[in-house]
Amino acid sequence: MPRNREHGREYLRQWRARNPRRVAEYNKRLNASRLNDEYRAARREWDRTTRKRETARTRDRRHARKYRQKYPEKERAKRQVRTAISRGDLKRQPCVFCGKPGHAHHPDYSKPLEVVWLCRQHHADLHNGRALKAKVK
Repeated sequence: MPRNREHGREYLRQWRARNPRRVAEYNKRLNASRLNDEYRAARREWDRTTRKRETARTRDRRHARKYRQKYPEKERAKRQVRTAISRGDLKRQPCVFCGKPGHAHHPDYSKPLEVVWLCRQHHADLHNGRALKAKVK
């Protein structure tokens, strides 16, 4: 835990120990406001709308699932490369352009283990249509 957060918590504990009357008054006001029907209705509404909201993680998972269903040949090729790497049949190589750590690029998904190794930047450039085709089959 960072020093400043730890220090703040300790200070708050000590302050509460020195000021029990003020803490009790604060808690009493806070609890009274929470018993207010208007507060409770607003809180229920907030909970209802917030829980319905889709989180980014859920949205990303849903999108990834749809993408895998739409392009099963791409998913199959990626899975075969991951498996081959984990078994040791295929070794990660550096980028053919700059030598940075490479990502596997599939020029042809029907040949899943024939990949070209590109760094993140060159892989993005290739997919965005920038001219890199000289070394890529």
